Formats: sequence, structure tokens, C-alpha cells
Amino acid sequence: MSITLDSVLLRPDEYEKFSLDEPWRWHVPSDFTLLHVTVLGHMLFSDHGARIWFLDSWSGHLYRISDDEDEFSRQVAGDSEFFSALFFDELLGSLTAAGFERRAGEVFAPFVSPALGGSLGASNFSLAPVRAYAATSSAEARAIAFGNSGT
Repeated sequence: MSITLDSVLLRPDEYEKFSLDEPWRWHVPSDFTLLHVTVLGHMLFSDHGARIWFLDSWSGHLYRISDDEDEFSRQVAGDSEFFSALFFDELLGSLTAAGFERRAGEVFAPFVSPALGGSLGASNFSLAPVRAYAATSSAEARAIAFGNSGT
């Protein structure tokens, strides 16, 4: 199976765009707009300046990856290392080879987040509804970020 941009992003009809990012609003600025969700549950946003940001749902890290959508498209199409680093194409290939078949509205979710030492092997992943995964990954990242303070 060839890994393409279409195969690493959920189709917009697989999720409710404006409610899916809600669990992450504690961390993502309110003026950010959700653009895409990856099949691993990570999210891509644009800010008021049209810059593209990547939310790593495993670690909770939010970082700018492109100055605009055109640059993002060029990077995805022309830079295989950028594509692999962002979308984990080798992991997706191994999940497919292990027999995982993602249905609409599902993401590949780790049992133990790779940010916490979980394996990038198929044995550490299952399929989960994207809304449930967004809520649990956000809660985990929030607990890591704030520890026992809860703020």
C-alpha cells in the first residue's frame, strides 16, 4: 500500500470539525482553526496569519510547521523526510501489514503514548473512535503538562 496524504488524513466527514478540537482548547489558542486530523490522531491547525501548526497528540507539543498552506503542500509533496516525520508512514505501513483496518471515524491509538516510552510497534496500537481518542490524549497531555496541580 502506498502512503499518500489522502491516506494519512481523516476525511472531514469522519469527524465534527468544530467539536473535535474542543478537548485541546486548554492548550490550542482559540483563534486557531482545525484543518485536518491524521489517522494517528494528531491535528493540523491554521492560525490568524494562515501559518500551519501541528499538534502532536502523543506529547501535547504544538509547533509551527509551515508559513502557509502553499508551503505545507510543497513540503508534503517534495520532502519525503518531512512527510515521514509528520505522518509516520513507516508506522502506518507496519499497522496495515499487521492487519489493522481503520474504519471511518477511527484513528490508530497507542496503548502507551510513544511520548511516554510506548513502542512504535503494532502491538502498542489499537483502533479508537477519533472523538474518544481526542479526549483521552488531551487529558493525558494535560496531566503531563500540569502534574498534580490540575491547572
